[in-house]
Amino acid sequence: MEDVINWVVSAPGLIFAVALVVFLVTFVLILKRFISFIVTLILFFLCVGAAYSLIRPKEVTNFLSEHAQNPRLKEWLEHGKNIIEQKTEEVK
Repeated sequence: MEDVINWVVSAPGLIFAVALVVFLVTFVLILKRFISFIVTLILFFLCVGAAYSLIRPKEVTNFLSEHAQNPRLKEWLEHGKNIIEQKTEEVK
């Protein structure tokens, strides 16, 4: 039980909890207006994806830069990756 509390209080836990609340609120609002459940799932996964990118920006940037096809986008992602690495070094 203590592990669960520690995880929920941690940054990933808090972000996931916020995403879950957004999902539930959106679900209730969408259910009231008879809109598709798929829209709610998409919003939930967008929230989880945003949370993951906040938790692990370096990994997300690495993944995007490896799979980017557009050279300009690739250059922009490399620049972002360098900034993240510089900020990480400054914090250390």
